Amino acid sequence: MPSLIAYLCLIQGLFLIAVSAQLTTQLTTQLTTQLTTQPTATCNANTNCTIVNCQIVCTCKQGFTQNAQNQCVPADLCTSQPCKNGGTCNRSTIDPVKYRASLLSLTKEQLVEEAICINLLITTQCQSQSKPMTDCYDWLHIGGATKSGIYEISPPGIKPFKVFCDMETDGGGWTVFQRRINDDLSFHDKLWNDYKVGFNNGLENNLWLGNENIHVLSTKDSNVELRIDFWGNRNPNFLNPNGYWWEKHTNFYLDDEAHFYTLHLSSSFTGNSSTWSVKSALSHSNGLNFSTADAIHGSHPSCFSPYFQFSGWWSKTVCGQASLNGKYNVESGFGVHWSTGDIIIIPTRTRMMLRRLA
Repeated sequence: MPSLIAYLCLIQGLFLIAVSAQLTTQLTTQLTTQLTTQPTATCNANTNCTIVNCQIVCTCKQGFTQNAQNQCVPADLCTSQPCKNGGTCNRSTIDPVKYRASLLSLTKEQLVEEAICINLLITTQCQSQSKPMTDCYDWLHIGGATKSGIYEISPPGIKPFKVFCDMETDGGGWTVFQRRINDDLSFHDKLWNDYKVGFNNGLENNLWLGNENIHVLSTKDSNVELRIDFWGNRNPNFLNPNGYWWEKHTNFYLDDEAHFYTLHLSSSFTGNSSTWSVKSALSHSNGLNFSTADAIHGSHPSCFSPYFQFSGWWSKTVCGQASLNGKYNVESGFGVHWSTGDIIIIPTRTRMMLRRLA
């Protein structure tokens, strides 16, 4: 609380001003100078108040700063109240020239009050610009999106494009780059350039996002995880037609086209998609080139025969333990399939997604 000396100083100031019916230019100049040379705060919580030259000088305690409402608030407002959607938080002071100009319109009594307890306003401002959403992880954790659906993303170095984001599975933030839900769109007969740029019959339906896009999304961050899910088994030789299988790998990425979109991922995995103790079906493709019927990079030509009809996968001399982009049927050999180590699954639905690790 202000001391008796402070009240006496206040009475003295009011008395001096009451002597003159009009402020002199000299007094106005003197008070204006005080406003810029001795900034103080209105006394309230979290302040320290002292008397200096017959003025109550109220300063915020350590760890606090004054906001536009003359309140001493935590000094780390930009941390405790961050801007949404990637905005940048800055602290700034009100222009003192504009502030002095506003004082000239005050009455004598108001001006004395302002001279005793000066309001040098400090504000916290959030700049309006937003951070580009580079993937579905950004949309979840920065953009605040919680519903699965189609979103536009802007990865570095390429034009923005739309993707389907899964915001529900395993914590959300997944960018879907492969999906099979039925036989409405063929995958096995697509060529190298088709797989390079991608194809779909709706991002919420059957899709391959495109090897170029997958390469960018899997290499822009230091560690990206891959998740594979597939449902149902159309193989008539085995039961469990309504089964569900999944697996997840870390350190997933595709090389660029010059290196044939070679697959890289951790050999270790989590999930129930394999009975192999060391490798899953996809782990057998680790380090192999991507091949299609018109661009066979180390794969055996028979893999693209009418019997196997794989295409669009990572394979070598052996066609592979899995091919989720094979022909969608049972009659023509393997087509779309996945080996668990014990059985061959011919799934009715498949999905492949990626997400960066924070």
